[in-house]
Amino acid sequence: MIENEASLRKDYENRKPALKRFGDLVLKTICDELNKELSRDNMRLSDFLKVASEPRIKETDSFLKKAFTKKYIKPLEDITDQVGIRFVVLLQEDITKISNVIKSVANWKASEDRNYEEEMLERPDYFSYQSNHYVIRPTEKIETDGIIITKDMACEVQVRTLLQHAYAEMSHDTDYKPSIKLPKLEQQKIKRLLARGSALLETTDDTFKNIKEYLNKCDQHVTALLNEAKIIYTSKVGVCPDKPGDLTAVFINTYREKLSSIEIPELKDYFETKGWLGKIISKKREESVLYKDPVIILLYMLIEKNQADMRPVWPVDLDYLKELYGDTGKSTEILGF
Repeated sequence: MIENEASLRKDYENRKPALKRFGDLVLKTICDELNKELSRDNMRLSDFLKVASEPRIKETDSFLKKAFTKKYIKPLEDITDQVGIRFVVLLQEDITKISNVIKSVANWKASEDRNYEEEMLERPDYFSYQSNHYVIRPTEKIETDGIIITKDMACEVQVRTLLQHAYAEMSHDTDYKPSIKLPKLEQQKIKRLLARGSALLETTDDTFKNIKEYLNKCDQHVTALLNEAKIIYTSKVGVCPDKPGDLTAVFINTYREKLSSIEIPELKDYFETKGWLGKIISKKREESVLYKDPVIILLYMLIEKNQADMRPVWPVDLDYLKELYGDTGKSTEILGF
């Protein structure tokens, strides 16, 4: 047994660089594909993922304990969590987005080891609020920078919600924390409390989903306005604006109520009559990030409709507001300049 352990230890240690490279490849592929999907909805990956994801290599001793305890015939092939990645999102429906990406990649084979939604349908009285698990293996040998990733290597990908993550961490600590030695009765009480908490998680997820749907509905008009602003910007300036970002969000959140009163046909008509604003944007875009942002189209429209009400809540340096008034030919006296 000792000889077998020494040999397996050496083989696993030699395998670690390839496992790390495979984990990095899987993470990058999933994130790149997911980013494409999210960008269609003007979402950012950094906002979608609630916990930073990175490949984790199983410790050698942990691998050996698992190999000998469960008596794997070919542990280097059969133990699937030698490298693992965890994705944590907000809602159960967000898990589906990542799952679809995992299943769609052509150069690997992804087998679903565990599906929470299916478990809930099969056992509706059972509230083990866990995760979706996938085991990913390459369909062919991969060589990168002299490191070879073989077809028998596996990367385990775990996808869970933030609520699932919190519950799993609490459950894990309760079950395995060696420093806490509780009487059997107290252990049973904790398990009942965990069961009660897990039963509430599905309801909480549904509540969060309803909140998100309500917010999305409220935001649909502003999103449509911003999309039209990008079209107008490209048409009038001759180049595409920057992708909406933090600067866009600052102005959208500040003037959301006023933006709700602007209709898309009204926005189009305004820039048909003020076509020269495109030339101003084109001239100033290399001097200021504000003129590269599609929100500037909406700011011009807001100034037209709310000339006297822009200053009190203007979220950045007032010199920018003064500049925009000058662009549109409006007097800045009303601003107190």
